[in-house]
Amino acid sequence: MPRSAAPQPALANQAQRPAEILRALFLERKSSNPAYSTRTFARDLGMSQTLLSLVMNGKRPLSVKQAAQISVLLSFDKERAEQFIESTLLALPGDSPTRKRVARSHQARAQAPAGASVGPVFKNYELERFKAISQWYHVAILDLTTTGDFREDSGWIARRLGISPIEATDALARLLDLGLLVRKENRLAKADNRVFFATQKSEAAVRGFHSQMIGKALDQLRLTDQAAFEARQISAMTMAIPTAQWPRAKALVQTFQQELAALMTSGNGGVCDEVYQLNVQMFPLTKKEK
Repeated sequence: MPRSAAPQPALANQAQRPAEILRALFLERKSSNPAYSTRTFARDLGMSQTLLSLVMNGKRPLSVKQAAQISVLLSFDKERAEQFIESTLLALPGDSPTRKRVARSHQARAQAPAGASVGPVFKNYELERFKAISQWYHVAILDLTTTGDFREDSGWIARRLGISPIEATDALARLLDLGLLVRKENRLAKADNRVFFATQKSEAAVRGFHSQMIGKALDQLRLTDQAAFEARQISAMTMAIPTAQWPRAKALVQTFQQELAALMTSGNGGVCDEVYQLNVQMFPLTKKEK
C-alpha cells in the first residue's frame, strides 16, 4: 500500500545536531496542532517516549539505524534523509574513525566547484534495509521471482501485486543493491531460499510490515465472493493459557511455519504460481490487574 507523500519539514543546515533537528520537527508539528505531544511524536518515529526525550535533550546519541527509520517514517526525500543521517554521523565522538571520514567527505563536498557532480557521503545501507523490511511488497517480490511465470517487468509485477510500476522499479533496484536478489543464468532469483529478519526486540520496520499485512488480511475479509472465500484460510481460537508455557508456544508456531513453507514449496514439482501470506497472531486479550 503506497505511502502518501508528506510535506517536507524544513530541516536546517547539515551543521545541526540530530537533537536540534528533532526538536525543530516536533515544534513545527505542535505549532500546527497544539494537542500534539512528545508521546505522539515518539510513536510517529517508532521509538519510546523515554528514548526520544533522551535524544532530544542531547543525553543520548541517535544511531544511524534510528536515523534511517526516522527518515522513512517521516517520508523525507532523498536529500533530506542524507542530510539527517549525515548529521547523525557527524554527532559521533570526535575520535570516531567514521566521524573523521564523514567530516573529510563533507569538507570535500563544500569545496567542490559549482555544478560538480558529488555523490552521497556514505552508502546508506540501513535506510535501504529499513525500506525493504517495512514495505510489504519487497518480501512479496522476492517470492514472486520463484513463480514459474515470473517476468522481470515492473508493469507485470505491479499488476500482480497491486502496486505502482514506480514502486516495483524502486523495489527491484533496492533488493538487488542489498543483495537479496541476484542474477542467475540471466534471471532474477532470491539470494537465499528463505529470508528471515531476526529481531530480539520491537522494531519499527517489523511493526510496519506486520501492520500492512494485517491490513491486507482485512481487505481479504471484505471480499464476499465464493472464489475469494475458497482462496483464503482465516480462523481464530481463544484460549486460557498458563503463561509459563508461552515460550514453548512461540517455538511450536515457528516450527509449524517452517514445516508448512517446506511442504507448500515442494509440491507440484516445486513450480509455484501464486504468492500467499501467512499471518499468525497470538496475543493477550486480558490485562493484568494493577
